[in-house]
Amino acid sequence: MYSRTELLVLRLIAMGCTEMESVQSASGLSRNGLYAVLRRMREDGLLDGRKGLRVPRTPYHSKLLKLVGSSPNAVDLLSDSGFTMLANLREPQTVGQLMEGTGLSRASVYRRIQDAAEVGAVTRGEDGTFRLNDRLWPGLRDLFDSKDEMDREMDRRVPFGSTILYRDGDRVLYSSPAHHDDTRTGLSFFEEYGFPGGSSTVFYSTQSEAMTEERAFDDAFRIASVIGDYRLRLMFMMHYMCVRDRIRIADDIASTMMLLESGEVIEGWPKWGDAESKAHDLGLIR
Repeated sequence: MYSRTELLVLRLIAMGCTEMESVQSASGLSRNGLYAVLRRMREDGLLDGRKGLRVPRTPYHSKLLKLVGSSPNAVDLLSDSGFTMLANLREPQTVGQLMEGTGLSRASVYRRIQDAAEVGAVTRGEDGTFRLNDRLWPGLRDLFDSKDEMDREMDRRVPFGSTILYRDGDRVLYSSPAHHDDTRTGLSFFEEYGFPGGSSTVFYSTQSEAMTEERAFDDAFRIASVIGDYRLRLMFMMHYMCVRDRIRIADDIASTMMLLESGEVIEGWPKWGDAESKAHDLGLIR
């Protein structure tokens, strides 16, 4: 995760070192060494911009600054594999589970547990499992929860200011008010072929492979399910009526559409008859 030196520099920033000279003096790093650390910190998302010592203004970064600034032990606790292992200890874990979850060797897991236990960050239960000591270190759980929440909302694969809608492995679907070079997907893909998109928002996918009609259609369903916009879902249903006999459709999509077609009311989705009537009016189906 983060190296000890990165967290040490972050601690100095939290303690009021806002100039390069003061950080260099307090850390004992050479000028070139400090610049190398700052470059890694920017790559790891600990610093904003190409210059200076500005930490991102997110709840997660605020919690991390507070924790490393208030306790020197936090630097060693969270450095390298410590961050991932302690994050796993929000729930009781055996040594074997920690080995599997972190990829660490048994010896490394035991060493990390011992170091954390010495400063009261980890406790051992009667059943032999280990977990965070929330009484002595309440900030740790809050930090890890905040990191999870930030990761759900942010992704380095998408442009700044975008809204992440869906993740599936290496594929991220997102919307953005600005034009980007990523592949258009969902109904934005089909707009290029004359089908009404139903939204002024443009939807993109980070997938590297060429976009196919089947993939774009699948993405359209994922997007419509997340956004919950009535018009967008109406357009998706009309599109389904046009393509259902000629492309392969995922089982969960087909099941949802079959329920709607049978007359079942699904909260947030248009009635089948309304979508069918609109598709007739637009000349999409006969």
